[in-house]
Amino acid sequence: MCYSSFTGNSNKYSILCYPSEKIELSILKYRNPINSIENQINVLGLPLSVRKINEMKKFVTELLIKIDNLMSNY
Repeated sequence: MCYSSFTGNSNKYSILCYPSEKIELSILKYRNPINSIENQINVLGLPLSVRKINEMKKFVTELLIKIDNLMSNY
């Protein structure tokens, strides 16, 4: 289950993580039909194996930096 508020800001970014064999990223956009607020949902599959932890940390860090840069433009 996932929840993201559609009140307040006009644009939102959400991250939904799940365990995965490899790093996967899907980006979905959802517009609330009631108030037209748009939410970008980053669905992120993360490997939980020790062998892949450094790769996963680097990927998540880069994704968060990109989201932070997008948010600072609003």
